[in-house]
Amino acid sequence: MSGAINSWTLAGADGETIRGVTESPAGGVAPTAVVILAHGFTGHMEFGFMPALSGLLKERHGCSVIRFTFSHAGVTGGDGIRVDRPDLFERDTWGKQVFDLGVVFDWVRAEMGAGVPVVIAGHSRGGGVCLLLAGRRFVEGGAATPDGVVAIMAPDRPGSLSDEDCARLVADGSVGITAPITGQRLVIGAAFGQERLDDPAAFDVLGLCGSIGCPVLAVGGGVDRLVPAVCSRRIARACPRGEVVVIEGADHMVNVREPAGSGGGSAQVEELGDVMGGFIERLCAGGC
Repeated sequence: MSGAINSWTLAGADGETIRGVTESPAGGVAPTAVVILAHGFTGHMEFGFMPALSGLLKERHGCSVIRFTFSHAGVTGGDGIRVDRPDLFERDTWGKQVFDLGVVFDWVRAEMGAGVPVVIAGHSRGGGVCLLLAGRRFVEGGAATPDGVVAIMAPDRPGSLSDEDCARLVADGSVGITAPITGQRLVIGAAFGQERLDDPAAFDVLGLCGSIGCPVLAVGGGVDRLVPAVCSRRIARACPRGEVVVIEGADHMVNVREPAGSGGGSAQVEELGDVMGGFIERLCAGGC
């Protein structure tokens, strides 16, 4: 029942490497859809519930699933969890992640052709990145657009920094943080704030949501204290074809603790998989 798992790399922002895996349905069966899963801040493609969600979408709903680690996440090898390239992490920005997601999406769209729906989905900051990419693609025109977007516990603004915080970050040159997964001390560089100051409209999550022409599913967690479910409700209201589902009892990590190691799940992850599967089935039924 496991199906095929293939590893791959692509050139991402600043020429750095995006590492990913493709999980396909068993028996060489053609997928009903392709789901691209983007991780959140300080995460990676093996983060928390992501492997378990991939398995559910593949085995219960017949999807191929793409999981990848952003080029500047700083997780490049070793145990696949610790940030072993803090220099990359320091240079990471929302804009670099939007670029990376666009690279992965365009590669998948070209590989699959026009007959299979491609859905971009992301957790936390990854969900915000999905909304930004989709909004920009529909505003600008000329480039391929996703058939659907799923924002899982996603913020409705590009991070917690105000304009004043961004200006202070730029002036100071960096700010230190503690990674919640590993406890590592890491540094966020000035570019993180500078891009927001240079082009605020490009990072206006709710503003760009208003331009997304495909269906959008915003999933909130009923007990998520980091990104409250009200953010998902705002995202759904801002999208012309938005809908919201709140998973009761789900925290920000969908009740899976890191490091998961075995890729284990939870009852809330199973519900998330079925909610996303239903959304994808409706897309397919609508003729995507």
